[in-house]
Amino acid sequence: MKYKTTKKATKENYRNIIGVGAVDLYYLLKFTEPAAYTCGVYGWNADVYDFDNVAIVAGYRPFGNITPDYDIVEKYNKLGKEIYEEEHDPSKDWNEEQEEKENRLNQLIKEFIEEVTK
Repeated sequence: MKYKTTKKATKENYRNIIGVGAVDLYYLLKFTEPAAYTCGVYGWNADVYDFDNVAIVAGYRPFGNITPDYDIVEKYNKLGKEIYEEEHDPSKDWNEEQEEKENRLNQLIKEFIEEVTK
């Protein structure tokens, strides 16, 4: 379950904060639960995803010290979509197949973070 946090607290707790729009990394983050969320006078602002002391802040009002290039975000979300939408193989157990997709998406998230933080 995610907890409520603030922009200030997030900036104090993470050295690298990647800010993206609400659905920019929809498929890449599909199996990932946010650690926290921020809100303000207009309601929900963004979800905060924690990846080994790097935060991805995705929302209507994201923030961060890293704003990735549109083409990089689009590339990784497209790769995530391809993994997520792969056809089910009837010879495989559905749960094992989902776990494999989740592991592949987690690896892709690591590659995304590495690319945008270098």
